[in-house]
Amino acid sequence: MSEKKKNPQASRVDHEGERELQKELDSVRIEKDECLNGWKRAKADFLNYKKEEAERMTRLMFDVREEVLKTLLPVIESMERAKAQIAKDKKDDALVQGFVKTFDQLENFLGEQGFEEIEATDQFNPEIHEAVMEEERKGMKSGDIIEVLERGYTLNGKVIRAARVKVAK
Repeated sequence: MSEKKKNPQASRVDHEGERELQKELDSVRIEKDECLNGWKRAKADFLNYKKEEAERMTRLMFDVREEVLKTLLPVIESMERAKAQIAKDKKDDALVQGFVKTFDQLENFLGEQGFEEIEATDQFNPEIHEAVMEEERKGMKSGDIIEVLERGYTLNGKVIRAARVKVAK
């Protein structure tokens, strides 16, 4: 005869022990699921954080580049004026050629960075132009650009300084 049949009390204890173990197992499973879900949320939060930080750093780098180029605009324009003023008989001078080559290198570098001059157009466009003067002109319709007073520039397609223009009334 088996021991369970001999001792009904022992059988009851075994079932109670199994129930306790099952409760403990269920509790551990619930705790495991909570920990796993918490870990998954933390991992997703971290991945989102990394993505947001990468985007923030990209924006920050663009903003810094934009500020540096805005600061350099007067220097670039002074160099352009100096280059335009070089007399024809001085163009073969070694110092002048060195200046011109250096300026060309600067222009190439700026172009590689996405820095571009806003092309002159015939019609005023408020997205890329700033009208600083208006003038009556025969043969021109309202909004036609008469003259570019100060060139504008873009950086990777974003206007960093609008071209200042004189327009027809």
